Amino acid sequence: MTLSRFFRRGRNPSWTAAGLLLAAGMLSSALAVQTVLEEGVLASSFVSLRGWAAIIDILGGRFENGLVQRAEIDFAAVLAGVAGLALVGWLVAGVAIARTSHQSFATTLRRWAAAGWIWWLLPGAWEAARVLATLAGADAAHALLAATLPFWFAAAAAGWLASAIALARGTRTETLPAANVGDASLREIPLVVWAAVVTYVVVYTALNWLLYWDLHIPHGDSAMYEEHLWNLTHGKGFRSYLDQGVFLGEHIQVVHVLLVPLYVLWPSHLLLELCESLALAAGAIAVYFIGWRHTRSRTAAVLLSVAYLLYFPMQFVDIAIDLKTFRPIAFGIPLVLFGLDQLERRRYGTMSVLFALALTAKEDYAIVLAPIGLWLCLSSFRRDATAASRPARWIGAAWAIGATAYLAAVVLWIIPWFRGGDAVHYARYFPALGGTPGEILETFFTRPGVVFEALATPETLLYFVAVLAPLGFLPLLSPGRLLVALPLFVTLCLNELARDPRHHFHAPLVPLVFWAAAAGLGRSLGAGRFARHFMWTSALATGFLFSLGPQGRAFWDAGSPYHWRELYVRSERARRFAAVERLIPRDARVASTDFVHPRFTHHERSYDYSDYPRAVNEGKPGAPPDTDYIVIDKQDRYRRRLPPEKQIHAPGDVPEYRAAPDAWRVLYNDEYYLVLQRLR
Repeated sequence: MTLSRFFRRGRNPSWTAAGLLLAAGMLSSALAVQTVLEEGVLASSFVSLRGWAAIIDILGGRFENGLVQRAEIDFAAVLAGVAGLALVGWLVAGVAIARTSHQSFATTLRRWAAAGWIWWLLPGAWEAARVLATLAGADAAHALLAATLPFWFAAAAAGWLASAIALARGTRTETLPAANVGDASLREIPLVVWAAVVTYVVVYTALNWLLYWDLHIPHGDSAMYEEHLWNLTHGKGFRSYLDQGVFLGEHIQVVHVLLVPLYVLWPSHLLLELCESLALAAGAIAVYFIGWRHTRSRTAAVLLSVAYLLYFPMQFVDIAIDLKTFRPIAFGIPLVLFGLDQLERRRYGTMSVLFALALTAKEDYAIVLAPIGLWLCLSSFRRDATAASRPARWIGAAWAIGATAYLAAVVLWIIPWFRGGDAVHYARYFPALGGTPGEILETFFTRPGVVFEALATPETLLYFVAVLAPLGFLPLLSPGRLLVALPLFVTLCLNELARDPRHHFHAPLVPLVFWAAAAGLGRSLGAGRFARHFMWTSALATGFLFSLGPQGRAFWDAGSPYHWRELYVRSERARRFAAVERLIPRDARVASTDFVHPRFTHHERSYDYSDYPRAVNEGKPGAPPDTDYIVIDKQDRYRRRLPPEKQIHAPGDVPEYRAAPDAWRVLYNDEYYLVLQRLR
């Protein structure tokens, strides 16, 4: 039977067609795998240097000229390995599918080969595109293909797994009566969703706490938020001593003040980490409600909420790539998600309260709330709109105008007022457009060519893929809702620091992506079970390649800097710090380096000891004049990156000690820490 006849026959291909597709998938994948394993830059997307070397050794390959950059591998060895895995997967999964689908084993094997191994052609398609780009000398296309490589393999794995599950589950559909969908309550949430939420909270809270105990969490942009609460509850103002005064000169970000009643009972950074992971996980409940409403399927709604918890861009809001683990912007994700749920229930008062709270998580949320308001207003003019939906146009218009005005006021007047007249600090993150908000706006509206040039880059496309690929691109099936995210997406792509979903800037995008995914999933269910499974398996597969948690390969790769033993097992450096901490009285003013700084925020003053100029030190780096103790963590990762002339190994390397040795006493000094005490 020819392949054309196989595709026409659909569900029951012949052995010839199934065998051809199985062989083509194995050959295609083997070609791509060989290319990946022979190029160190490509292999690093999947495995550490140590793991790569081990794979090369197992396959009988060798490194060219002894350099760990390129390797040579016999294609026969790669093909044998890929074929072995493929055949085992084909037979083992075939047995499982046959048992659950109640079909004959022979029929199952043929259908499984056709449905599953067509996905194995994706890596081969990537390899073909790479070869063409090389032959054509298209360096930009070649670079883009290299950058998107993990997503090609993740899509292949997700499609393969989703095909197996869809075949095993059959074609039955499960729906709920439309009349019951809008009335979903907490009592109706399946146990599996609660179990997934609890699992996320336990795992990520534990990871965050272990990072804190092992001194991996920096004070700057993470633990400093706990200092805000300590200083606020002890009469020192809403600030840390990193700030140029009150923190509102950096961002209008006060949502963590709502934790004060709990913080009074447990004044600890660990409380903030627990609350952030709990808030992010709670977003899965809102996702379930929204998904249930759009799909009328409990199963689809459950899988959407699980996909949310597996979504690696959301996880990086909890633990960023630089191990900054707490940011108030995270609280806006569940607030907007529950607000969207209330929007769809037409409870506009509750929606407005939740949206207003989201604005306190960071002014960035205005960039998504204004388009949501516009969407709500415009949707009320649909032909099928009822009289009950008419209030939506006024509420939507109010949010569209109000959120826009709020953002303008914050950026142009409120933050500059707290900064003493200086422009917002993040205006410099848009160098292609200007150095001030006024210049940026002028360029945006008067020089569209400059804006287009800044946007039309491989980085923009890669960011687009990174946000949508973990959901199998399902949000594209609801373009109206997805367009609500466009203003923020454009802003992030123009921001030279924000085009990476492994940080936190994209947090306001997350609710919109899942809102669109829920609607897209509802529109795709007519095609059968595959779409719902491809959604969560895409989240699982991309998470395996990118996540820092137990879902990700880096967590288990012994050669990775994010391996569990490197980050979550108490180190000698952390054990030694206990002796240092006991030397510093609570009424002291302490200047310390970033990773031990969080342990001194409850002291009289806690200063940042670094090369950054600070307002508390008259705009100069180093220790302020009233400092009682200087604590240097010699081996934190920031210190290790400094040039040799700036690293501190001995008291004489400390500028304050070198300038006035008689004014300081060496209180502690070993290979990990140096403590200086001012002599009075």
